Amino acid sequence: TNTSYEDTGLTVDTTYYYWVKACKENLDGVQSCSDFSAVESKATLLNAPQGLSLSVNSVSQITVSWNSVIRAEYYEIYRNTTDSNTSLTAIDRPSTDSTTYVNTGLSANTTYYYWVKACKKNLEGEKACSDFSAVESNATLLNAPQGLSLSVNSVSQIMVSWDSIAGVAYYEIYRNTSNTNTSLTAIASPLVSEGTTYTDSGLTPKTRYYYWIKACKTGAVCSAFSEVTSTQTHALLFPLNDTGITWGGNYPSGNSTGTNCIPTGFATGTEQDCHQGRDAQAVNLTKVGGGNAGFDFTKLSSAGTVLAIQDQNWSSTGTELVGTKWSCVKDNHTGLIWEVKTDDDGLHDKDDRYTWYNTDSASNGGAVGYANDDGNICNGYKNSDSATYCNTQAFVARVNKTKLCGASDWRMPTRQELFSITHFGRINPSIDSKYFPNTPSKNFWSSSPDANNSDGAWIVRFNGGHDGYGGRSSHNHVRLVRASQ
Repeated sequence: TNTSYEDTGLTVDTTYYYWVKACKENLDGVQSCSDFSAVESKATLLNAPQGLSLSVNSVSQITVSWNSVIRAEYYEIYRNTTDSNTSLTAIDRPSTDSTTYVNTGLSANTTYYYWVKACKKNLEGEKACSDFSAVESNATLLNAPQGLSLSVNSVSQIMVSWDSIAGVAYYEIYRNTSNTNTSLTAIASPLVSEGTTYTDSGLTPKTRYYYWIKACKTGAVCSAFSEVTSTQTHALLFPLNDTGITWGGNYPSGNSTGTNCIPTGFATGTEQDCHQGRDAQAVNLTKVGGGNAGFDFTKLSSAGTVLAIQDQNWSSTGTELVGTKWSCVKDNHTGLIWEVKTDDDGLHDKDDRYTWYNTDSASNGGAVGYANDDGNICNGYKNSDSATYCNTQAFVARVNKTKLCGASDWRMPTRQELFSITHFGRINPSIDSKYFPNTPSKNFWSSSPDANNSDGAWIVRFNGGHDGYGGRSSHNHVRLVRASQ
């Protein structure tokens, strides 16, 4: 008297039609049955979906993907936090035949398991589904790495650092030369779970590199990309200039200068600076612009255009004797563009000084510094207006607002970048004054924090070209920089 029957041992991807007769036996044991039931229903045994895979989009979102199943009209997606699909309810039944599903609103640091069924409807509109897909994949929503920072080790090497995440098997590092992480391939994987640094070598000078990190567990299940939240997620590689020194010491007695600085009398490996590099080639060196020794500078107008006359001089009052006034200088060797100081009581005046201030926790070394420590030490200061404060961050913002030399991406230079324009063959100031007039023979701030003291930052002293540390409340000069396009 049962009114249901389970037909087993059937072949998948096959349509079956069924008929039913109602029967009884008479007193003699002879069977008597009704006519066939109408053919009101048929069923196709669908294959279970294959190729189930997951990708983590963010700390709260997973994309589920699978291979298409022939004759499936829709799919049902099931989820659990354990490897069991018993008594589950579908979390979604997409009405289309899409083979991807984005599961949102999930909890970080939680492992999710997924199954998919392929379904279609019978003649009465009732659903008929395949078996569950095999449990081929699960994903733990790891938090994306934080604290991403970079340090330039050499002209072709960058060290990438980030904060550790508990429960991680390894990290994947991604790199690009533009600020987009679309369709990137990891450049280093795997790293041990304790490792939170990676040295990227063989890079191209004068190139800006952007980095992202993913935290991963065993099974190649990874977090979302680390967020690009500060300038510390990219770095510009540039070649340092030579020192500018074109004379040799004690050659063979006393100093030698100019073309007399030749390697005669020096054993291999003991040659002095004037024997090597761009400085040694200065007499015959082909330059884009001009400049002393091995330096190669080009003067730019206030609009950022190249000026035809590249070797003008300035009078003692800061006005030019020849040519057109320039606002910026491009270093053709490093690719950096530099602010030129003036003597006009304006925004770029040579006498203006600033305290060190940076509110970006990813690059300030653990302390912001001083926004308004000593008041009126730069032109335009107003105590009631924080935009006019004499600190490094406010100064950068003011310069970018004016679009100096047509650009709005000016920033504080690193210590190494400041050294790239330091002329060690000159003092007071230790710089090529034909291209960098109005340079005080005093301390200039860099963007580089003092790693040993959160209240300090690196300075470069342009009276003699050496560096040191300064307390962030100190009043020092600033020369801004940007990368050329």
